[in-house]
Amino acid sequence: YEFGFYTAVDRGEWKRARSILANALPVAEKDDPLFLGPWWRMHTLNLDVLSGTADAASLRRELAWIEGHGDQFKGFLAVGTDYRIAVGYLAARAGMADVLNEAIASIGTSPALRTFPMTRQGYEVLLAERDRLAKRPEAAIERLSPLVEDRSTLAIVHSSLARAFADAKRYEQARAQ
Repeated sequence: YEFGFYTAVDRGEWKRARSILANALPVAEKDDPLFLGPWWRMHTLNLDVLSGTADAASLRRELAWIEGHGDQFKGFLAVGTDYRIAVGYLAARAGMADVLNEAIASIGTSPALRTFPMTRQGYEVLLAERDRLAKRPEAAIERLSPLVEDRSTLAIVHSSLARAFADAKRYEQARAQ
């Protein structure tokens, strides 16, 4: 399913991608509800954001879903926190500041933020995106700039920093990201 899905998305064939999702999600949730199920649920949200059809209700449903299924993921690294970060990031990409704030609040003081550096980077992106969406791109730049000095920085940090630089009309720095 994955190759077909990625190919359809790459080509902008949203209808075909949705058809693949309709077949893949039930199989994934049945066969591997801990890893593949959430993976394909996130593919659905990604497709909605990419195709411009995302709505706040669908993003909020995913926050509620992880809240209701969080106990399943205890002991599986930072899955619950990472899922909330992913939903928040997609909310930011869709310009939905309210849902982004709900995602940030749902993360709270998750121990994963202290334990997993990549999870912490994702959370910092959410905080930076909150600043950027609130028309404070310089605050977002200040938050993310120290992170990009490390070679292991996540791509979403660079992407978020590029958007902040662009919003601050610092286009050369945005292109560098």
